[in-house]
Order: sequence, then C-alpha cells, then structure tokens
Amino acid sequence: MAEVASVGGLVKQYQVVLDPDRMRALGITIDKVKSALRDSNNETGGSVLELGEAEYAVRATGYLKNLDDFRNVPVAWAPAVHPFCSVR
Repeated sequence: MAEVASVGGLVKQYQVVLDPDRMRALGITIDKVKSALRDSNNETGGSVLELGEAEYAVRATGYLKNLDDFRNVPVAWAPAVHPFCSVR
C-alpha cells in the first residue's frame, strides 16, 4: 500500500491508497486487499466458558481502530520476501 490516511469528523473513515507496482511485484490483487481488510475488521462469537457455577460468554473483537491496526493487517503469505505482506 502506498498510504493509509484517517479522514472525517466525528466518525473516522480510512482511505487506503494502493501501490499498483508493488502489488503486481508481490502478486497481490485488489480483491486480496479488500478481503484482508474486511476479515480483520469484524467481531466473532465464541462459546460459553463454565468456571465453577458461573458461565462466561466469550467473544473476540477485531475492529481496526487506528492507522497502525491497518498497517499490520496481513494480506498475503510471502516467505521468500517477508513472513507476511502487510498493508504497509
């Protein structure tokens, strides 16, 4: 990616600017980037954990909240280049 920028007022929006030359060199498509961002920005349910007489609902939150979160999204596995290609 060429750039990830925060824009907007009360509700933040992020604009992702892609570097087509770098993407082509790494074999990464726009669909891979979109999918990686979508998959990294969601919430998922878990199960119920029973401890003694208490039950706890388990859930994982994975919302992207800041620029570093976006920069660290794994997009593709490329061990010859880097363990993973991130949004950087």
